[in-house]
Amino acid sequence: AQLQMARNFMNRAVMMETTSCSVCAQSFQILALTPCVHFVCSDCVELHPKKCGACGETYDVDDFQLLQPGFDTQWQWNLEGEKRERKAKIQMSEALRQSIGGTPNGG
Repeated sequence: AQLQMARNFMNRAVMMETTSCSVCAQSFQILALTPCVHFVCSDCVELHPKKCGACGETYDVDDFQLLQPGFDTQWQWNLEGEKRERKAKIQMSEALRQSIGGTPNGG
């Protein structure tokens, strides 16, 4: 049952779906896996660095680190690229308005 829970979490993460933290119940795409098979967000791990915040079981930090799944994370949005594109569109609009005799504020 615990192995299936871990597989389900991995499948949801790969599909960019969220899973609820076992401690605070907030949903995240990527959570840490405790040795007792609870899924915990980074804030809750910081609050309880050597024990599971969900069940209170203590664990070795090295064991905890070994359990963490590896994810190849990629940004969904390139914020800098979008910013450059918006700026270019604004500049193009202003240049077009100026070429047809309009003012930048529409008057």
